[in-house]
Amino acid sequence: MVEPGYRLDATARSALDAPPGGAYATVLLFRDPVARFLSFAAMNQRKARTLTPKELRSLLRGEWRRAPRRYEVQLRNFLTRHLLPSADFGAAEPCTDARLRAALDRLGRYDVVLNLADRRDESYFLMEKVLGVAANRTRARGGDDVAAGDAAAYARARGYALSEDDLARLRAANRCDLEVAARANARMDGLLAEHGYAGQPR
Repeated sequence: MVEPGYRLDATARSALDAPPGGAYATVLLFRDPVARFLSFAAMNQRKARTLTPKELRSLLRGEWRRAPRRYEVQLRNFLTRHLLPSADFGAAEPCTDARLRAALDRLGRYDVVLNLADRRDESYFLMEKVLGVAANRTRARGGDDVAAGDAAAYARARGYALSEDDLARLRAANRCDLEVAARANARMDGLLAEHGYAGQPR
């Protein structure tokens, strides 16, 4: 199981590049890219430092000239770059159609995709039904109970009052990730229907 993050080691890279097959299931954990970045901005556990509202606005508008690299890396198409570990795709580079197609193709090689942050109940169901893993069901904490689809409300729950322009910039910075996450959510919906999920997938 490989979760997009800092610790993408040689084993994870080799698993992504290996041909599919064998007695294992490949699982990708993903989440809404806007909510993911806002969550990261609000609580950077590696440095125990919060990104202030002023710094966040400056980062989104390209005005923070000495922004720490960890924020630049997290801001733009983080999931897409994770799916293309061997590609020459830097944090500040734009999302191109070719990169998006390559990421979507790579997404299709995972057996299961889970969105534990934004679709908790559905993900637990798939963990149990498809993977045979008894899920340790946790309750929502903090702003996690705010629907990720309501980006403005989610931002407020994390301490950021973002304008529509700010949110538009954040979405634009994650053009590839938004499409990849939408396709991953559709994959989840298909798996849920296939395995008889009785709830209401969103």
